[in-house]
Formats: sequence, structure tokens, C-alpha cells
Amino acid sequence: MNDERKNYNDWVKELDELAAEYAQNKAQMEYLDHFRHSKIALLMKEAERKNPNLTSAVAQEREARAHPEYLELLEGLKEATERATLSLWKLKNIHGRLSLYQTQRADRRAEMKI
Repeated sequence: MNDERKNYNDWVKELDELAAEYAQNKAQMEYLDHFRHSKIALLMKEAERKNPNLTSAVAQEREARAHPEYLELLEGLKEATERATLSLWKLKNIHGRLSLYQTQRADRRAEMKI
């Protein structure tokens, strides 16, 4: 039973750590997703400044989306999404193991009463 309690406490500690990790990863992902819109606007403005004949918003957006800085931002967003998703599934895994442990303990207590 002492080993089980240690295991349970380790899982709770790991759950806390993973929750913090997930929060950081999710925040980074959200930040990059929102910044992406600002980056497009900045790059559209830059495209118009470099080529004054580029007055159409569609043409400016096309230039902005093809810009290396935008593509680099998308790569960062992809990595942030991957980290957030991975930490979320780790979190769910630990949560599932804790739930299973609690169910097994409740079953044992119920068996003792019979």
C-alpha cells in the first residue's frame, strides 16, 4: 500500500508539472496564432512600400504569405501546436491513470465490506 501511495503521489506531482507545461505550450501556440494576423498586416504594408503599384489588398496579402518571415512564423506555430498537443495527451494519460487507480482503490474498499 505504501508503494501505491508513493506511485499516486508521483502521479499527482507529474500531473501538476504537466499542467504547467501544457499551459506554457498552449499560451505560446495561441500567441503565435494571434501574432500571425499582425505579421500578415505588417508584411502587406512592407510589400506596398516596396512596390507602390501593389495597391490591391489581395496582391499585398499574396506577397505577405509568401514572405520568408511569415513562413518561418508558420513553422514556429506548427512546432508550438505539436508541443501543446503532446503535453495535453501526456496530461490526459496521467489523469486516466489516476482515475484508474482511484477506481481500483474504491473496488478494493467495496470488496472489504462484502
